[in-house]
Order: sequence, then C-alpha cells, then structure tokens
Amino acid sequence: MLDKASTYDEKAILKTGIIKKQQLPNVKAHLYKQLLISLKLNPLHQNVRSQIREQLDFASILYHKGLYKQSLKILDKAKEFAIQNEEKNLAYEIV
Repeated sequence: MLDKASTYDEKAILKTGIIKKQQLPNVKAHLYKQLLISLKLNPLHQNVRSQIREQLDFASILYHKGLYKQSLKILDKAKEFAIQNEEKNLAYEIV
C-alpha cells in the first residue's frame, strides 16, 4: 500500500483493511526502527564512531555470553582503530 501511494495517508491505509486502527502505532514504530537499521547498515552513512560503537556492542555481547577472550580481541582491535582515526575519547572509553 505504501509503495503505491504517492503520499502517506493513514485514513486510506485503514480503509483498505490491511491493518486495524489499534495496530497502526505498532506498525509505524516497527517501520521506523527498520528504516533506522537500514540507514545504519548503509555504507554511505557509516562513520568511524559508529563502526567503533558497533565493535563495542559486539564485545559486550560476547562478554555476556562468557566469551571473554574473544571480547578482549575485539576490544583491542577497536582500540587500535580508534587510535588510528584520532578518536581518543573512544579509545579511552575502551581502555
């Protein structure tokens, strides 16, 4: 429905019967989240800070799973990457 519409019209979406009025806020929130994920994964929108933060997230996940050595390896690589790219605050945070 959204692909075919030239403008966003909630009333038209509800008239089609695809979703109920109670579902609309959840669907909008889901689509917004998916849009942000898509933008994050797009190489044009990635910068050094987001790449380092992503590595910190991965290290955190591994740490909470009990994979301490793998987590430390990722942290070491992220620290070196931060230092190379003059992101000293992030390097300090990693340490």
